[in-house]
Order: sequence, then C-alpha cells, then structure tokens
Amino acid sequence: VNTPSDWETMGKFLAEMQQIRKGEIEGVEDALTEQEGEREEDSVSRLVEVLRNRPERSIAVVCHWGVIHGISGASANNCEVVECETRDKGNRNRFLKPVGRHPPPGGPCTI
Repeated sequence: VNTPSDWETMGKFLAEMQQIRKGEIEGVEDALTEQEGEREEDSVSRLVEVLRNRPERSIAVVCHWGVIHGISGASANNCEVVECETRDKGNRNRFLKPVGRHPPPGGPCTI
C-alpha cells in the first residue's frame, strides 16, 4: 500500500482538514480502510470505482506515477498536473483520458 505516512498520522491530518474545510472532505474513513493483501491492480480498480461514483464534476487526485498511469495511461513527470476527462464507463481501468499537461510553475521537473 502506498501511503505518505502511517495510518494514525494520516487519520489525524485528515480529521483536522475535515474541521478546517467543513463539508468539503468526505469519505475519509472509507479511504483509510486498509485492504489486507490487496494487489496494486485491485487498488487502482477500487479508486476508479470511487471516482466514478463521486458527484463532483471536477476532482483533483494526487498520486504516484503508477496510479495516474494505471487510470489514464499518462506518464507524468514529478509534480506535473495531468488534466483528464472521464471516458466511457465501459473502459474498466483507463477511466480518465488525458487532455492537457501542466508543468509545475518554477518547480523541479524530471523527464
């Protein structure tokens, strides 16, 4: 499982963010439910299902290269924003279609 911190620390951080951004952050408990023995492909499939079921029209997903590649086919550079649109629901994992790339302003970039 790719996590930036241990579960307890991440939970505390997200609880604080929920207080600061009341009503804007949902599903924290579900997102922090570790899936024992889950394969990367299963994790990506689960993310696709979560994204498909969100009511928002715009969503920001911050992730590792392998995740954005898995759900869109894009090969992102460090800190690059990959702008995507949703694809037909029939496409199981390549759920997002890259439509634009935005390098980090003044930030480091690896190619």
